[in-house]
Amino acid sequence: MTFLKATLMKDFRPPASLSIKDKVSYTISGPQEIEVLQMYTLQGTKKGAEKPGLEIEVHYLLRYTIKKPMKKSYFDIFARSSLRLHTWPYFRQCVHQMTLNMHLPPLVLDTIQIPT
Repeated sequence: MTFLKATLMKDFRPPASLSIKDKVSYTISGPQEIEVLQMYTLQGTKKGAEKPGLEIEVHYLLRYTIKKPMKKSYFDIFARSSLRLHTWPYFRQCVHQMTLNMHLPPLVLDTIQIPT
């Protein structure tokens, strides 16, 4: 399941400073299943502006089958590594398509670097 919200202020045009924030949480939905909510928010702010003129927020809900109960310490490692590999390509594509649909120059985000 995916949630998408995009906002563009009428006077917004690039160039702008970009910031991307992400949050993640999980719930145990069964003895061998977890649901993970990965949320990304991209904001574009023009120099001197008080508020972002562009905001794209995307939430991804993923279901994983697990063999053993998920401990928070294991989930934290999973969230910093594998989870981003599963969701970042979709977020990149969404941002590219949304900026194109907004009649902005299409924004291509970098590939994600996974901590080792």
